[in-house]
Amino acid sequence: MPKITFFVEAPQKWVNPEERTEDKERTQYIREMLYQEYGEETVLSYLAKKEYSLAIATGILDKKYAELIKDINHAGVLVTHWIVVDDNQGYWTNACSLEATKDKIEKLLNWQRKYNLGLAKVGLDIEWPLQVARAFSSNDFARGLRLFWEYRKNIPKNAQEEFEKLLQLLRVKATPVQFYEFPKILGWFFPSGLKIPKNAEVVEMDYSSMLPKILVLLLMKVFRSKKRIPALGIINGVSEETPGRMLGPQLPRHLTAEDLRKDIEAVGQQDEIYLFALNGVKVIDLLEEAIA
Repeated sequence: MPKITFFVEAPQKWVNPEERTEDKERTQYIREMLYQEYGEETVLSYLAKKEYSLAIATGILDKKYAELIKDINHAGVLVTHWIVVDDNQGYWTNACSLEATKDKIEKLLNWQRKYNLGLAKVGLDIEWPLQVARAFSSNDFARGLRLFWEYRKNIPKNAQEEFEKLLQLLRVKATPVQFYEFPKILGWFFPSGLKIPKNAEVVEMDYSSMLPKILVLLLMKVFRSKKRIPALGIINGVSEETPGRMLGPQLPRHLTAEDLRKDIEAVGQQDEIYLFALNGVKVIDLLEEAIA
């Protein structure tokens, strides 16, 4: 079985849609989720025993969150800091959110130093702005295309140069970085405007639940990049919610254990697989059933 890294985000009810990083309750949500009982252990001790890792979307960088990260690390679980910014700045890393992303990274590095957390890997999620994704996910393709076109028009001419400066900052600080991207075929039709360095560590978001089942095989066998780490999903452990942002008016489809088993088989022999996302003990049950 490959090494597993779970993405951890926050369901919509824990996120203030206007000022995401001001949501102080989010840290408590993650703590309570990780300390849910799982048989005679907790979700966190299970992750440590299995040598699984977490990639957590950055929340407010305060003492409370530092204590959570210390507890996770003390348990023996590695954490990657998945960089996100406020919704009105695009949420994910894109060619128009580089200033906000740099500010968040600088705050992260200062926060790590202030609370003696040591270095940790940083994850940059290279996508379109949140507003574009929401339009497409709501099947409002006309609006999605218009917003995407506006985004492309507003990309600064020096965006790639600024992106490379940002990566240089991380290199100077000896901070390892990985990138999250959708399959390359999406980039061909809807490019993000940023080019990831060659030989970088890239996790490809091969979320089959977002596709009609008839297209899943094409994704896994044809369009998925074999040189990238596969991320599978969406999996969910809480009824009536999804483990991340609500992009459309209805809950997205979530994978069953059988769906996940088929996806794991489809990507073939892997040293590492990412799963989106961990939001409850039932996700552990689903994974165990899928790999049994």
